[in-house]
Amino acid sequence: MNIVLTGGGTGGHVIPLLALVNELKNRFDNIYFVGSETGVEKDLALSYGLPFFSVPSVKFVRKKLFANLKIPFALSRSVSLAKKLLKKLKPDVVFGKGGFASLPVCIAAKKLRIPLAVHESDASFGLANKLLLKKADLVMTNFDMQRKNCVTVGMPLREDLFSYSQSPHSRPIVLFVGGSSGAQSLNACIVEALGVLTEKYDVVHITGRGKATTLDVPHYTQIEYTDKIGRYLTDADVVISRAGATAASELVALNKRIIFVPLENSASRGDQLLNAEYYKTRGYADVLREKHLSPKILIRRIEKALTKPIPDNCFDKNVNSRICDLLSSLSKRSSCK
Repeated sequence: MNIVLTGGGTGGHVIPLLALVNELKNRFDNIYFVGSETGVEKDLALSYGLPFFSVPSVKFVRKKLFANLKIPFALSRSVSLAKKLLKKLKPDVVFGKGGFASLPVCIAAKKLRIPLAVHESDASFGLANKLLLKKADLVMTNFDMQRKNCVTVGMPLREDLFSYSQSPHSRPIVLFVGGSSGAQSLNACIVEALGVLTEKYDVVHITGRGKATTLDVPHYTQIEYTDKIGRYLTDADVVISRAGATAASELVALNKRIIFVPLENSASRGDQLLNAEYYKTRGYADVLREKHLSPKILIRRIEKALTKPIPDNCFDKNVNSRICDLLSSLSKRSSCK
């Protein structure tokens, strides 16, 4: 049996798919990845040894509404190209992870009557998955959406996240993570708070690609980007992070003390705010709104977090296997036709 994975634009639409690769190999003969040529997905998929194919993506631009008038025509062309590709790859199931790069492939799968599954990571549906809700044969979610047509399965996470042991350290480690592209306001606040923080803590700061500075301060380590995030997360005593669904799920699964600084609605569709509040209401994390962010408040929240016991969130480590079982069952419907 064959499976096509599709998603892209950001790591959040790609990394969860790649987290499933080892499990998928036990159930499928061939695994293909289809995404856009310009997103992060190509390099990531190839690094996992997956054959990669591209289809032109069609992105909705929230701040340029007139530019979106061309979308129906561009999408129609992309769907046609995706149909030709799927006829060549002959998948028994297509699995979409959301993002604009997945939409043409998922629509093409439905037109070709190939079983289609999608997964939503956030506490609200992104635009691509929202458009696919009635088309997909199976809708899986990370959060409980309280919808009859959705199956709550959790978030697929990379196995290597759980492969590290905490390194011995004499001072608490405070880890700042702004995502692969960084978080400008958070980065600036960290620099202002650094003098106070490094008096008591070892500060590790993942700035995001192209956001590193020439700062040279004792007890402060700066990293632009790492593909070994599990190493840093495991060592950290408290993590200050954006609230993208993948990053948030990783932190909760690793039982970290967490302070989320979610993107505000003005910079996103509001998904990070919903994610952060979901975890806050369950006692998994503290939330510091970006509009309230200041060095003084940040320092106070970190000090408070470090007084709390290490949480035990009882993460279900069977998520990946359960998702792959559902995909395998769905693909068998195709082979039985």
